[in-house]
Amino acid sequence: MNGPDQAADDPATVDTLSFKELRNLSPQITVPQSTRSSWKSRTEPYLRSETSAGLPQIVGRLLAPDPMDRYASALDVLHDLNRTTGRELRLETIVTRESFLQTPELVGRDEELNRLCVALDAAGDGRGSTWFVSGESGLGKSRLLSELRTLALVRGAPVMSGQAVAEGGRFFQVWMPVLRSLCLRVDPPDFEASVLKPLVPELPTLLSRSIPDAAQLSPKDALSRLFKAVAGLLRMQDRVAVILLEDLQWADADSLQLLAHLSVCACQTRLLIIGSYRHEEAPALPDGIPEATLLKLRPLDRIGCIRLTASLCETLSDKPEVMEYLYRQSEGNVFFLIEIIREFADRAGRLDLIDQVPRPEHLLTGGIARVMRRRIARVPEGDRPLLTLAAIVGREVDFSILQALAPEFDLSKWLLRSSNAGILERQAERWRFAHDQLREAILTDIPPNERSRAHGLVARAIESAYAGSSREERSASLAYHFELAGEAEKSSFYSLQAGDIATRLCAYGEARQHYTAALRAADRLSMTDANRRNQIDTLLKLVYTCFVSDSAEENFSRVIKARSLLDGLGDQELFSHEDKLRLARIESAKGRIHFYRGDIAEAINHYRRVLPIAETSGDEELLALSSCLIGTALLVQGHMLEAAPLLAQAVAPLEHLGEPFEWFRAAGYHGASLIATGRYEEGVARLASVVARAKEIDQPSILSAAYLMRGSAYLFSGDWPLVIDNLEEVVELANITGDKLHMSLAWSGIGWARSHMGSVKEAGICRRKGVDIAQAMGGRLMLEDWYQAADAEMCLHSGELGLALHLAEAVADQSRGAGRLFSLGIAERVQGEVLAQYAHSSEADRHMRNSVAALEEGGMVLQADLSRANWAVQLRRRGSGDDAQHLFHQVQGRFERVGCAFALSELRRLEAQDN
Repeated sequence: MNGPDQAADDPATVDTLSFKELRNLSPQITVPQSTRSSWKSRTEPYLRSETSAGLPQIVGRLLAPDPMDRYASALDVLHDLNRTTGRELRLETIVTRESFLQTPELVGRDEELNRLCVALDAAGDGRGSTWFVSGESGLGKSRLLSELRTLALVRGAPVMSGQAVAEGGRFFQVWMPVLRSLCLRVDPPDFEASVLKPLVPELPTLLSRSIPDAAQLSPKDALSRLFKAVAGLLRMQDRVAVILLEDLQWADADSLQLLAHLSVCACQTRLLIIGSYRHEEAPALPDGIPEATLLKLRPLDRIGCIRLTASLCETLSDKPEVMEYLYRQSEGNVFFLIEIIREFADRAGRLDLIDQVPRPEHLLTGGIARVMRRRIARVPEGDRPLLTLAAIVGREVDFSILQALAPEFDLSKWLLRSSNAGILERQAERWRFAHDQLREAILTDIPPNERSRAHGLVARAIESAYAGSSREERSASLAYHFELAGEAEKSSFYSLQAGDIATRLCAYGEARQHYTAALRAADRLSMTDANRRNQIDTLLKLVYTCFVSDSAEENFSRVIKARSLLDGLGDQELFSHEDKLRLARIESAKGRIHFYRGDIAEAINHYRRVLPIAETSGDEELLALSSCLIGTALLVQGHMLEAAPLLAQAVAPLEHLGEPFEWFRAAGYHGASLIATGRYEEGVARLASVVARAKEIDQPSILSAAYLMRGSAYLFSGDWPLVIDNLEEVVELANITGDKLHMSLAWSGIGWARSHMGSVKEAGICRRKGVDIAQAMGGRLMLEDWYQAADAEMCLHSGELGLALHLAEAVADQSRGAGRLFSLGIAERVQGEVLAQYAHSSEADRHMRNSVAALEEGGMVLQADLSRANWAVQLRRRGSGDDAQHLFHQVQGRFERVGCAFALSELRRLEAQDN
């Protein structure tokens, strides 16, 4: 309609060219005489009728051999037909008008589209990239992505699309359709399929095969594994792949982390990722993905508005006052501009008559909302209640839910009527609201007294439409709708379920939100015993997700509330078996909070309270976890003889229970305790198995933890080169994972080891790095007392005797009172070394004796022998050769028996020193 004034576009062109070309291509092909006669016999009666007196002239003009003699446009034909027949043939209907308005020409985005096309070509050559398209609502972000989608499909590139939602979204909502599509395009190996199965539960059905469960990992490692699996599948694509992600301003943090990971991978693959978002709602979004290129859409300028308007209605091209009015009122917002044109065309009856409609000033002052309401009013009145419920469900139309809401409705006809009104549109294989502002307008107009009822209807429709795992997937949406429906019991139930699912998926940020919502809903219920227990369990789950993210004070307030709720159930002596387990888990949570903030003694006290309950109840998991945590805390304090059996008894049950992260902790620290207590070869073998298992899993965080435990274990035996080798691996891996705790501990350990190897300057630089990272994290970390004692020893090695003595005295005083035997033994040794150089022999002997005693009390026999070796050097220097030789032989015998090669070589070096 109203096409350009070119004869080549007139209605007769195609038929005329076809006939001429057919005749020219093959002289043997002719139109049979019978066919011509038949056409003439059928049409002549109509052409000769009185009512069609002018039709021969119209047909003749349509078929004129000279294009310049034909009609310029279909509109001119309709005008002549109306005049000739005396009938009112509608020049424009709502349906034909909407066909223009719903698919406007892409105007004013040439530069952006060209850049994306160049990126698409580059991706085809293996140089993929990530792009953000930002701008305020209504500037045409979706239209630009739609244009690129078409171009990509034309070039044979598969396009996978996802969209985030503002409320009630599922975990990794924006990625769900992409992952499903990806698994159908590439047959994923078992590893990738097992990792994706929790996110795509129907995957076994889609792939027509059974899929094993993935091994459980720590939250960070599980996310890392997921990211690696998705990236691996994308690399399996045999052609360039395009991923379009819309409305990222509503995406959850874990979805954005996956986007960040794939953005790093994209540059070396045939992958083009384009995400759109509303800049005003997420201005800092690009900061988290520095690899992405930002295309910021701006409102159309005056020329852009004129071009877009003319593409919709050519006759307005010579109406500058109308063009100026539309530009001024829309302010270059494409959505507003089209809505204003649609409104005026509705009033005028035709697009080409909108210049005749009165044009009020300040139309946008509440006017666009009125315009959208008029557009919504086009939908037949009987269809609007279902349209309202569809808006509550979300931007995307879910037919299963709508069928449950209105089983008597013919949804296909409802869709057609809503589409004809410009409210709904089809995007690829999905139906959705044509623009989120239309949906928001519908939601805004729901009377307050009807909102809760409407959300309740939607929630029950979801329950009716979905069951089993399909319903669980929608637990977040159900929680949201039941909360707004005022149904606290169901809101609490589904929020808790949503939190559990998010925890399993290691989406801890999401889990925290859902557990908090569950508690909020539970607070609105009467405080029955069942509600108390439900809140206790939810609080403990919340704490589990917050050990690292929240402060110790916040987590303590949660466990204190949980204990208060538990006390409300009555006398502790009368607790049921389940309530006693709740008490044990509260104590375990308190212990872990203390452990993470470095209060090791308090952590042990709380862990010890868990063990009797775990043993009495026969809860294997709680018993193993408690043993592991107590053993770890004791090891950190230097109580190896107590730690070793607790860690040993936790290893097998944790492996059997499928707790790999806790197994790594138990096995790794058990290996360290074996080395410290002189069972050197056993400890080395145990730690080798931990590193080997970590390599099998191939997750940077797990591998970093394994190397950190092994490197730290060699501190007990004085194997300084092995300390450096292992902790340098940690530094490299921590640079990948961003784990600052690992990085801090690794640099500090490397500094201590380099100090013993004689690289004093490098040692100081390394230790400084560790301290700076620790201070940036709050200043108090695990093993703090170890490395404070190490600082004193490093000052001794650098010749700063006064400072070494001062630091060692301070550490010894603190460690003695706190029962920290490892740091106490090191600090006493440093004092003895310094005082020996000051020629205070008796005082030096006392401190060396104290060092050996503290280290042997903790079972750290190899470190005790290192103190004996240094004491022997002191004795020999002041003439007590026999005593020195006795100590050397005692130490040498042990080192030879355990097979500690480097310590033995160091002993021989010391023994030869000054001889």
